[in-house]
Amino acid sequence: MNGSKSFSVYAALTDALDEIQAMAQHHDESSWIAGSGKAELYVRDRLGATLAKKYPDLIVAREWGKNKHDLAILDDQTRPLVVLEGKHLYDFDLFVPSIREKYRQSILKDRRKMADSGTKPTSILHWSNNS
Repeated sequence: MNGSKSFSVYAALTDALDEIQAMAQHHDESSWIAGSGKAELYVRDRLGATLAKKYPDLIVAREWGKNKHDLAILDDQTRPLVVLEGKHLYDFDLFVPSIREKYRQSILKDRRKMADSGTKPTSILHWSNNS
């Protein structure tokens, strides 16, 4: 992408998440999905579609690379600008030690997956579906 040096991953992600949250049907859809499926897939797919629409010069890929990362934003040379792994968690589950540990292990597994693919985990972006 021409000018990708000025591309802000953080700004792109937060803008896309804000746009998703502002969608009229978002709350009805996300509520139903949270109660009946894997909400992280909904967020991944909505985020990917929104980013692809907003940044047509970039490649937005699901299940990217040998480790099938949840979502990746690639430049026009297919170099990763950002690689994302998503996890869904209900706040009240943090009070249950076994669920909290399962979630922690899942995060550690994703960090190992990132390291195995040569991607250095540098930050965690928390997004809450509460409005």
